[in-house]
Amino acid sequence: MSVWLRKALVIVISLLMLVPAAAAPATEVMVIATMHKLHAASARYSYDALYALLRKVNPNFVGVEIRAEDIGSDAAYLARNYPAEMIETAKQWGPRAFGFDWLGDDIANAPVPADYWAKRSLVKQREREMSNDPAFASAALDAIQAQEMDILKNATAASLNDGRYDRLSDDYYRQFRKLVNGSKYQMLADFYE
Repeated sequence: MSVWLRKALVIVISLLMLVPAAAAPATEVMVIATMHKLHAASARYSYDALYALLRKVNPNFVGVEIRAEDIGSDAAYLARNYPAEMIETAKQWGPRAFGFDWLGDDIANAPVPADYWAKRSLVKQREREMSNDPAFASAALDAIQAQEMDILKNATAASLNDGRYDRLSDDYYRQFRKLVNGSKYQMLADFYE
């Protein structure tokens, strides 16, 4: 390429950079908090209330807590690995549902082994160990979880998105990280993050 052609190309690219790009249409994202198994016993935020809210919103797409590689799997496989409301939501929304969960690089793009949760998941193993390790008992973390449960007991879709639960969760994970930093349980804080 000649020097003149290179200079011309640099000038054209520079001028194009000055032209404002056409504004992309805004994408609205709505987060609807769920409570997993607690929906079953909730008088104010049942599974049916969640599904009714989704029908009312009628989104173009619905993201569910299922790995993308698993979203089309059979019902028995999904039931072993995912919350009921995510499975039902994916079923109800069909091709408009997409999965976004992540369980770790060690099983990415592969089926979750049948014994994964009981025997293979290092995260679950460490969680079980930590729950039985008195050196890592924390009254502060227990108090935060009690406050979270108080919110969940009377939750509605709106109350779970009013910021109170989020602030408690942020505080919980901040204190959890301080508690486990430098220990064999630090990998839990890293995974949760």
